[in-house]
Amino acid sequence: MSDRRAPMEESDSATSGSVAARGANSVPFGVRFLAALGTWLLFYFSTPGIGRAGGFGHIAFLALAPWGLWCSRPGPKAFLAEWLAGTLGLALVFGWLCHVVPGITVPISMVLALYFALGGVVLRRLARRVPLALAVPVAWMAFEMLRWYLPHPLSVGWIRLGTMAHDTGWLAGSARIFGVWGLSYMFAAFGGWFADLRRIKGADAAHPAPFSRRTCTLFGLAPVVTVIALSYATSAPETIDGPRVMIVQPAIAQERKNFAADPFREYYADVCSLTAEGLAEIRAAGEPTPDLVAWGEAMLISPVTEAGLAAAFRSGARPLPWTEHRLDVEHITNMVLWEMGCVQAVLFGERKLLARVIAARFEELARSGHAWAQGVLDGEAMLPEGTSFLAGAVYFFVEDGAIRRQNAVFLWEPDGLHNRSAPAAKVQLVPGAEYMAGLERWDAVRRVAKAVGGYIPDMLPGERTEVLSLRTQRGRVRIATTVCFDNAFDGPYTVPVREGEVDFHLIASNEAWYETGVEMDQMVAFSRLRAIMTGRSLVRVANAGISIVIDPEGRDVALLELDGRRKMVRGTLRATVPIPVRDASGAAPKTFYVRTERWQIGAWWAGIALFLAIAGRRPVTGVGRSARPHPDAGRAPSES
Repeated sequence: MSDRRAPMEESDSATSGSVAARGANSVPFGVRFLAALGTWLLFYFSTPGIGRAGGFGHIAFLALAPWGLWCSRPGPKAFLAEWLAGTLGLALVFGWLCHVVPGITVPISMVLALYFALGGVVLRRLARRVPLALAVPVAWMAFEMLRWYLPHPLSVGWIRLGTMAHDTGWLAGSARIFGVWGLSYMFAAFGGWFADLRRIKGADAAHPAPFSRRTCTLFGLAPVVTVIALSYATSAPETIDGPRVMIVQPAIAQERKNFAADPFREYYADVCSLTAEGLAEIRAAGEPTPDLVAWGEAMLISPVTEAGLAAAFRSGARPLPWTEHRLDVEHITNMVLWEMGCVQAVLFGERKLLARVIAARFEELARSGHAWAQGVLDGEAMLPEGTSFLAGAVYFFVEDGAIRRQNAVFLWEPDGLHNRSAPAAKVQLVPGAEYMAGLERWDAVRRVAKAVGGYIPDMLPGERTEVLSLRTQRGRVRIATTVCFDNAFDGPYTVPVREGEVDFHLIASNEAWYETGVEMDQMVAFSRLRAIMTGRSLVRVANAGISIVIDPEGRDVALLELDGRRKMVRGTLRATVPIPVRDASGAAPKTFYVRTERWQIGAWWAGIALFLAIAGRRPVTGVGRSARPHPDAGRAPSES
């Protein structure tokens, strides 16, 4: 009988020894909290806009090291400690949101910190079986990708570790092959490798290192070497000089834009004056005439209406009741007249389209010294012959029998009355600012939204990124046109390049909400990576943020600056946009990432799922078997 019990007793002894060893290597609550907070502090200080415009992205190499070293080990209330640290750290990362709604960063951070804490659970599981140089990137990527693909406001997917490499050419160039995901994995693997080295250094005969230095180095440095090699081995498609553009940035504060008593005088007249000044500077400097003059997001004071909207209203189409839009046939007719007056009459010299009531407003401006306004009254076109005009505007249209709105961009060409493009509507809407995720049914929520922004968010998203066709002296140029928040996502840029022909990207953006916060620098970082991964130049047309032209290598072509400042700067930016060389069939090269993005995403998910399955396996115990201890658990020298 005693012989039969022996194996079970050995198993119990081994299991007890394992538990005791884990307890001896348990990380105290406070130490875990500080380590997790340290990771978020390093993340924060590597973020664009912190310390310098581009940030100190190289700090990201070590950002996950504290998390990997201490949070990979068991301990009391591990989930709580990491969730609290994540909440504080993310509140710091999202501090720029206080410019919009003070205090909102804390509840947002509390939700997002759950992803971080869940990542810690996976990390501790994986760390029992693989080096930290592999466990850390897999655990981090699992929840970085989960946040990316869950719909907002359930997540904030654009917070990605790989973004920190945006202005480091010897790293960012690899985005042509692996997108931002490869950069995130590289930073995480390096941080895990550093944690492995610290663990190996602290090992001794009683507590040997679970994995060799060679194994850890292989998993930690191979991604770094690969990223650097791909950055040098690949290049963007060859380019030629494309269209000349003039970007108009009036630097109008958001409060002034939302709550202006007289938008025509308070900001439309200012944008027109700035446009006239920029064109005068071009003539004085003898610069080439621009092919395109561009205004930013929703800078046209007149909404644009779908053809036949008045007829649809007569047939019974109405805005949804909770939107509070007071529309009637007269109001819709006036919107059409204002569009013709503010665009065709002012910019293209179509004086006959200037309704009498609108002409009176320009007479007021002319009397107050605006020479361009007198030119409008005299039938003079503000834009040079052959120059097109692009601007953001609110778009009213009918869908499912109701009158709805979109945040869109339009292109007008100087060739008659029917010269307006189809709407290029915003694809990714901002929660709380453009749509309310069903909360609009609550009156209290609508009142808060209107108090903050001056309107009730009721926008509908566009189905896809529209590609607008711009006429230039060298022929047609195709512009993938996006709006503001689209900038934070890959799809609005990779999809149109993959599915058709695109010569460059254009973003009409309004970042005045954030005053001079770091959000503007982060948007530029996103833009730079979108240019690199798609192999297309990118033009940012901002109302008050950062207006810039970026080439397919991620380099600045032109940047609007004044006395070293690039935020809330009033002025115009003129530049020639590089466009790709097309082959005989009219097609331009596409980057490897654009061509394989969907396959790569599937491969990432498959790899993560495999490791999550490994993490989910529990050590088997029973007769003749013993539980495998945690890598940091104490083991006798004779154990193997």
